[in-house]
Amino acid sequence: MTSSLRLLSLTLGLCLALTGCGGGGSAFGDTFPDNHGEHIALVLNRLEANRARATSVRRESAIALTVSASPSRLSAFDLAASRSLWESAVELRSVPQLAGRSVVTHEGSEVVVRDLRTGRVTARIDDRSLNLVGAAGEGGDGVIVLSTGGGVGAFSVVQGLHDGTPTFSAQMNQAFGAPAVSAGMAFVPWGHQNLSVLDLSSGSEIARLRSGDGVIASASALDGNVFFGQSGVALLSAETSPAFAVLEQDMPANPQLLRDAYQPPQGANSAQNRVRLAYRPVAEAGQAGFSDGTVYLVFYRLVFALTEDGRLASWVAQIPRDAVGAQVVDGGVLVIDEGGGAHLLSTDDGREVWSAELGAGLVFASIAAEGLTGGAPRGEAMPLRDQLLSAAQNTDGRLVPLRELAVRLLAAMPEADVTANVIALCEDRTVTASVRNAACDALATRTLGNDHVIAALDRHATFLRGVRPPPVGALARAALGMGERRAIPLLVGHLRDPETAAADIVPLSEALASFGDGSAVGPLADFIRLYHAESSDSGLEPGLAAALQAYRTLAGPTSRELLTEVADDAIALESVRNAARAQLASLDAPAPSETGTPTTDPGTEGGADMTITEADDTRPAALTNTMLAELYEPHMPQLERCLVTPERVFQHARVVLVVDPQGEVLMVTTNPPALNACIEPIVRGVTYPASRARGRQHLTYEIHR
Repeated sequence: MTSSLRLLSLTLGLCLALTGCGGGGSAFGDTFPDNHGEHIALVLNRLEANRARATSVRRESAIALTVSASPSRLSAFDLAASRSLWESAVELRSVPQLAGRSVVTHEGSEVVVRDLRTGRVTARIDDRSLNLVGAAGEGGDGVIVLSTGGGVGAFSVVQGLHDGTPTFSAQMNQAFGAPAVSAGMAFVPWGHQNLSVLDLSSGSEIARLRSGDGVIASASALDGNVFFGQSGVALLSAETSPAFAVLEQDMPANPQLLRDAYQPPQGANSAQNRVRLAYRPVAEAGQAGFSDGTVYLVFYRLVFALTEDGRLASWVAQIPRDAVGAQVVDGGVLVIDEGGGAHLLSTDDGREVWSAELGAGLVFASIAAEGLTGGAPRGEAMPLRDQLLSAAQNTDGRLVPLRELAVRLLAAMPEADVTANVIALCEDRTVTASVRNAACDALATRTLGNDHVIAALDRHATFLRGVRPPPVGALARAALGMGERRAIPLLVGHLRDPETAAADIVPLSEALASFGDGSAVGPLADFIRLYHAESSDSGLEPGLAAALQAYRTLAGPTSRELLTEVADDAIALESVRNAARAQLASLDAPAPSETGTPTTDPGTEGGADMTITEADDTRPAALTNTMLAELYEPHMPQLERCLVTPERVFQHARVVLVVDPQGEVLMVTTNPPALNACIEPIVRGVTYPASRARGRQHLTYEIHR
């Protein structure tokens, strides 16, 4: 260590011991006011005045900072010039941090500050046995945060930088989060709910936000705006109870939008480098949003471009090796893999528009290349359906949670032919069980592709030809959701087929009961007589209970004879006899009126019993999509107009509604959510018929332009 650096380190240690240099003692005071309107307005004015400069600085940068494992080296690479800037042997305790024109690392018992473009060490700071939580910068301004983390008994230090040289410092008995820097100010999260704003020229606190609506663990600055949060992202504004932009859909491995900086810092070779969310936060109407309405899920070697609610995909790309870093830039999303490949993927379709080689053996990459732009896309883009199918069928064992997500995203696509892909995944025994189950569950939500469902149900197992049975249960649920009555004789055929899996009998029977077609009465009776005395090893007990209920529902009072026969059969399993007794009890119970009381003729003397049996009940067994289409037909012009908004014209929307047996709408949601305000009143204004459904129905309907 040079004499000047020793002196700098000694001076800094003295500053820390005295709780601040250059005015830092006035930061984090107990009496400093929260959410003071004039204080926050001053900060927002400074950000606004600095916006053009901040945008210019962002677009000039094009540097990747990488860490290799064997040997452990820290390197900087100029992406615009495609050349290495410098490299240095390091033994890192946590990942390096970019802080404007500086790089900050934790090595041994020191925090080391280097010049980003030359690698020259400009400062060495005693870590005081604290962790490097984060660092940030803009141009020559910077700030470093050290902390014990945790809650009770936490202790933290914030250190200012200017051109790589320490300036003020301040400390507090609270856990600090990861900071941001913009317009000569540092934005420091602490205590999970607070964001303090420090003037970097003096170290004094000039504003403080306290929010009880979401965790504030990290902050970031972009184009003169400051964002903060953890699982959600909020915009610093005059609103002291800001709205947090979130992904409504849970992602595999649960990556956060902003790092939970209160947890111990991640190592350079952490799995968090390979599974992350990448996005560019933007200010939209005074709230935080995602640029292009897109969030990128990077999961090892796959990259998913998702809509901002996380429910739909725009494209899926595969890179050659596992990702170790990613950032959204002007030209798309830049991903660096462990083989040293840098890949700029187009925002539009995921095709590569720029690439470079940075050196093999990487375990981490941090990127400041917002101004990087690419050229013409390379190669042909596969249809999204094929991209998702390929991801779902990937054989990498680490990708199972992502493959399940790919199945759900595939099933959310409106194209009818997608149903064929979902059926193929549902019945593929070579696919991991959880992925196959996800496909079968997703199949039940499909509302288009009826012909594919009918074609699959028309197939039966043939041992000599090597034909396996189709996934009858999932297909039965899909056919019911589609209101596809062509499936009834095919379902009956599978009820008679001994190759039909025992687990499929329950959804098959439920579908037959819900269709309400009398042609299934005889086959159900035959099935019950044939199998009611099977042993418990057959796995048919749940299926027999469902078949008994379906039979009673369809046959009405005439079901009594068979139900009594099964209930009294000594060789039948006790659970099956009990199921038959339960159906007899239901048969004997008075049918409730819509007010919940037995229906009688008030003009009958003495109130003689005039109970309406199920055989007399003219209500449909359940609401179907065919019924919805008829109900919505007069309202389609209005619904289609909802797809046209000032910001965007949508080609389709999916409506999910929950309806109770009396025909009352309990809930309406739409995808995209932005259309809910227009569509919901129309959908709720429709009169739905009462049905014989035994609980709430979840129905899905597609609106197309």
